[in-house]
Amino acid sequence: MESFNFELRNIGIPLTLSSLGNKYVAKIWEDEGYSGYQIAQDYLIGDTPKVQTPTGLTQIGEVGTKLSLFIGNYKGGRNESFMYGKDTHTHWYDYDLTSAYTSILYTAGHPDYSTGCTLSSEYLEGMSDEDLLFNYIIIKCNFNFPRGVKYPSIPVYLDETTTVYPLTGTGFLTGAEYLLARNQKCELEIDEIY
Repeated sequence: MESFNFELRNIGIPLTLSSLGNKYVAKIWEDEGYSGYQIAQDYLIGDTPKVQTPTGLTQIGEVGTKLSLFIGNYKGGRNESFMYGKDTHTHWYDYDLTSAYTSILYTAGHPDYSTGCTLSSEYLEGMSDEDLLFNYIIIKCNFNFPRGVKYPSIPVYLDETTTVYPLTGTGFLTGAEYLLARNQKCELEIDEIY
């Protein structure tokens, strides 16, 4: 790891493989002269405090004004515990997808900011499953799952670190999350789609 890190013009052992991967991609982009998927190089989309300023929003345009919807969608990982207590008789397995985030983001592709637009509920309903899965769609909505749904799929923040999955609430959904909620017969009252 130290050798590979040195080849990327860094000294020492990287703290995480993700940080090493990030440096690797940045070096490849630099070597190829690729400027990345940013709209304006002085106002990077990941630098929210700088983008969410009058000058930043002027440079980034509508994507900047919709950025808070995407930020509101962030949830982190989800783990389930269906039982608790001590069990000395069962051998348990924990399965995890190796490099899950990297694998998923690899399929995301580069966003085409020039085609970003506000969508209607009718347009959303007519989209194919594939279009819902492979687009950068963000939906702000109120939701209501049927009482029989054992595991509702839309998280809501209780505080800065705690999310719950209630039957009703207000949330932000990606296309994939919308597809899952729709398959669970969730009623959605949509406020905004971008």
